[in-house]
Amino acid sequence: MQIALDNGVEVPGIIATLAKDGCQTGRLDAEQGLRVVQSVTSLALEESLLCSSAATTALAQIQTTHPEIIEFREEL
Repeated sequence: MQIALDNGVEVPGIIATLAKDGCQTGRLDAEQGLRVVQSVTSLALEESLLCSSAATTALAQIQTTHPEIIEFREEL
């Protein structure tokens, strides 16, 4: 963000705020969120591309593995 500002790039206020801290108080922090997204993405790809029944089971139990997930919806 600072590099953009130093080079005269006009950054809208909402973008500047999100760049500093995209999460609101009481929400999942960015590092935890990234771990969850990586885990779910990997499992979904393994399930689809490798026909992995273990990945299917792991996705069904994702809220146990990642208790920080309050709601998990899978769209088919």
